[in-house]
Amino acid sequence: MGATKRLSEVIVRAIADVYPDTNYASVRFGNVLGSRGSVVPTFRRQIEAGGPVTVTHPEIKRYFIAISEAVSLVLQAGAVADSYGTYILEMGRPVMILDLAKKMLEVMGTKNVQVKYTGLRPGEKLHEELIEEGERRVPTDHPMVYQLLPNDRQFLGAIRCAEQILSYAHRQDTDRALELLYESIPSYSPAVSHPF
Repeated sequence: MGATKRLSEVIVRAIADVYPDTNYASVRFGNVLGSRGSVVPTFRRQIEAGGPVTVTHPEIKRYFIAISEAVSLVLQAGAVADSYGTYILEMGRPVMILDLAKKMLEVMGTKNVQVKYTGLRPGEKLHEELIEEGERRVPTDHPMVYQLLPNDRQFLGAIRCAEQILSYAHRQDTDRALELLYESIPSYSPAVSHPF
């Protein structure tokens, strides 16, 4: 199971195998601008307060998508879904978070506001990966929407892992369930809000 494998996608695909008469779609996209927890309002508040503007690392990059694009992807994925699929929008190039912070400082006409680096959080990567190792991106009928085809061996391993986690959860063995979750998804971090 890849480091960033989305457990929810694995569970939805497993459900699709059990209930094949229903179409299921999972979507994957970058950070949604203007959503709760988006870095843009966080930067705005920090700038208005006189700083500092906090960035985890000078080289960190993220993909961004507008709310309208995210909604469109969800609707398009539902329209093209056949049995089960994971879909991704053409995201363009990722944005350097430091560049975004500097641009906001410039646009807001603020001087003497410092940028402070806070360091990467456990499991956080410098570069966001929307397509995992072993997955293939294939076109759909929509020119901006692609389906991701998984590596079946990774998928079967992920299914077994999800089944084990559920088994521990049913037995109320929270410690073992969480331990397995941490092992399966190293980027998993409980109760930590992601600023991007």
